[in-house]
Amino acid sequence: MGPKMGSAKKIFSSPYFLIKASENNCNHNRFGIIISSASVKKSTQRHFWKRRIADETKKWQNFGKDFLIIVSPKINGASANEARAALQLAEEKIK
Repeated sequence: MGPKMGSAKKIFSSPYFLIKASENNCNHNRFGIIISSASVKKSTQRHFWKRRIADETKKWQNFGKDFLIIVSPKINGASANEARAALQLAEEKIK
């Protein structure tokens, strides 16, 4: 097992996500995505959002940080473009 995520150094909040970022000992980013069944009821929708979020975060520049992305129930009313815009804003804020 790798090093555990310590206390969050930066937190970004949007209507759709809560993103916690902390330094890691690696030279690359690591991501964890949490979408609970309380937030998104259908597993097909949870997988849809997880794929969309993962695809967008792969485009992020390398910060050498650990990111924990917790999805809000408000994601159910969002389009993929709205969620993408929120993630892009998060990347800019977390730099």
